[in-house]
Amino acid sequence: MKTYLPIILTFCVAMTATLAVPLDTAKIDQLTGLKGKFNQKEGVYKVTFPRNDVKVAVDRWTMPPFMGLGTWAAFTPTKDAAMVMGDTVLFEDEVNAAMSAALDNGLSVTALHNHFFFDHPKVYFMHIEGEGGVDQLATAVRKVYDAVRQVRVGNAQPRETFGANPLPEKNSISTTDDFLPLLGPRPRKRFGRDDQRRVFHRRFAGSQLAQVRKEINRVKNL
Repeated sequence: MKTYLPIILTFCVAMTATLAVPLDTAKIDQLTGLKGKFNQKEGVYKVTFPRNDVKVAVDRWTMPPFMGLGTWAAFTPTKDAAMVMGDTVLFEDEVNAAMSAALDNGLSVTALHNHFFFDHPKVYFMHIEGEGGVDQLATAVRKVYDAVRQVRVGNAQPRETFGANPLPEKNSISTTDDFLPLLGPRPRKRFGRDDQRRVFHRRFAGSQLAQVRKEINRVKNL
């Protein structure tokens, strides 16, 4: 059986490539507004562009866009249609618009994370994924990119706040005593991570360290 295994695997790969629907790469270019490149070995058509519209410094060193600030989307054929996966470079004030555009147009957002420490402005990477027709996927990708561009049209430099007035330190939700009764009766148990999460989530707005410690001690004694 071991002798025939490589032959069987080769046959399966060949059959998959034969059954897959060919990609309309010209359509992908047209709908995304980008010129892609086909990787014959991987069977993937990739469109990409650098985020060179905003200068990014990492530990006060200006990073060239080609070193890790490239947005991309890779399309591959499937038996029924196509699949896309990509990584979208975002600044903080672009995240909401980009994520909404992705979800509203049928894509999945599978991750949102950072790559760097001490970067300014803060840079995030949003992973997208989707399956369907080439027209649908390429259009959805373009919607994400357009949403990002629209944010930058209004403000060339990324915002560093949400733009609203800061929440006062003392406010109507500044004490956990208002929230803990909503949890109902709680059994006596060891104070664990779930309890910590409840306490700190309810102390998020306008909290002071001393008050948080007091609340933790109170919950421990329940």
